Amino acid sequence: MRIELTREQYKKLLELIYMGETVINISKMTRDKDTLLLIKNILSYYKDFKSEHIIEYDKSFDEYYTTPEFDDILQCHLEEYDNYTFWNELAFRLASKDFDKIPENEKKNLNETEIFNMISKLESKYKDEFEKNGVLNLEILKK
Repeated sequence: MRIELTREQYKKLLELIYMGETVINISKMTRDKDTLLLIKNILSYYKDFKSEHIIEYDKSFDEYYTTPEFDDILQCHLEEYDNYTFWNELAFRLASKDFDKIPENEKKNLNETEIFNMISKLESKYKDEFEKNGVLNLEILKK
């Protein structure tokens, strides 16, 4: 099988590979050897795609590395992802906590759609707050 890519498609593929590999392995102590070999194989075509500005090869280590220019692009993607995930997860967890405080007798006859809508409404309240004020009004209250 042969896959044909343009130079831009190859760059986009590398972005997806690095982002996916980062997300998948974020909490792992070791990285999957088969995945690393696959990545190395794909990186080995960097000269064919005239991508020396984003990938460098170190002959002494027989390894491919991203350039600082490409690292900056990847870092922007990661920061955007982290920011989006953080605020959405925080809003969802706080909304779920609020939903759990609703007495069971008020929730017992709700169907899945009604539960989803209630949590979504609670979540929207937090998202609006975070959009306006970030963490400025967030406090931890001790009981």
